[in-house]
Amino acid sequence: MSFMILVRMVPEIANEKTDSFPRPEVVLQQLQVFLNGATRIAKVRNAEVAQAAICLLKSTEAARDAALEHAYNLFDESVNNFLKLEIEDRTSDSACSNDAIVQEVHKVLSEYVDKEPETWAPVISTWSLDLLGYLSSKYADRRGVLHSSLPEVLQLWMSCPPTRTLIDLTTQCLSTLVSSNPDTCIDALIETSVRHSPHFDWVVAHIGSCFPNTVITRVLACGMKDFMHQDVTDEAQISANKNPKIASVVGILGHLATHHDSDTRSAIRNLFNESFSDNASREQLAAGPFLLHLAAMSDTLSHVISSEFVKVG
Repeated sequence: MSFMILVRMVPEIANEKTDSFPRPEVVLQQLQVFLNGATRIAKVRNAEVAQAAICLLKSTEAARDAALEHAYNLFDESVNNFLKLEIEDRTSDSACSNDAIVQEVHKVLSEYVDKEPETWAPVISTWSLDLLGYLSSKYADRRGVLHSSLPEVLQLWMSCPPTRTLIDLTTQCLSTLVSSNPDTCIDALIETSVRHSPHFDWVVAHIGSCFPNTVITRVLACGMKDFMHQDVTDEAQISANKNPKIASVVGILGHLATHHDSDTRSAIRNLFNESFSDNASREQLAAGPFLLHLAAMSDTLSHVISSEFVKVG
């Protein structure tokens, strides 16, 4: 675990030289607080452990994985408090304190993305999407979430400070990578959707509405890549539509096609047109079979794809 790695690295952390606050001895003290609390070696208040984790996030690269791991529990507790207080008293001091810590974590991670987007945006977007998927599934049976429509679930989670924070981090990461390397974020979005759909649909809906063209285009590209690499000899699996990643691609595109029809049609048309280029690659030539496969899996996509095929023809 990350905690055990930290224990072995205590001497190195103590010897780190830095001109910025906090000083090495302060970092070492906070590391000890964090280890004691996170591993329950000693009794430490949750707020102190959280503050120690924030200190380590700010100052010690070797500790960041462990601090992010601890943040999982912090966000989980904050979501649990929020959902309880939706029914009870929304002004609880403990909830306000927890929300403040969540905002501090948000500030630190956001600064990382701003300063080194190519390094941190892929890491933080994957972490935040994974945590969003976990939280969405864990609390799917709670009052206010269970049996609610997608717009209602979206409204609830966007009013919840910890999940709103994670969404904001994800959109910040994607916006910094949208012109250079969006595939990392989109791959994480698809993989998380595979594991946590339909509870994760509200995340897809929100991110898709923020970046419709990018999300639709890259989801199509990621889906086609997976389509080409699946075992073509396993016809039974293909015909039965048992590829979970392709199924997730269909779900995402089907939802976005309903709300972003023109972007979806444009992306499908461009993908299909590329297959007619003079020097079309193997991947481009696979566009037709791939789109037909999607159409066979979704009535919504079938209507969109067939109408675009007619236009091209």
